[in-house]
Amino acid sequence: MRRILVDHARSISRLKRGANGMKVTLNTELLSNKQDVSQFLSLNSALEKLVKLDNRKAKMLELETFVGLNIKQIAEIYALSVRTVERELKFSKAWIYKEMA
Repeated sequence: MRRILVDHARSISRLKRGANGMKVTLNTELLSNKQDVSQFLSLNSALEKLVKLDNRKAKMLELETFVGLNIKQIAEIYALSVRTVERELKFSKAWIYKEMA
């Protein structure tokens, strides 16, 4: 899902793809305006860097952000405690925020 949204955001920013034409978004919550598109691309870049730092933390953040899973569901997938997932997501969000700033 993340790749689809990233490709969609990139296509919006390209003039040769009809950036001035009618815009149809896949998820209006994630791509509601032009500012969100640039933030989304920045988020994608930061996530790619986080994957290199800690793949599991990045994947957990993707599951929460793009798939919409809650902390308990993520904990079940990784066979971890809820508290561990909370801690890793907190780190991931702080790291992404710092990277995007």
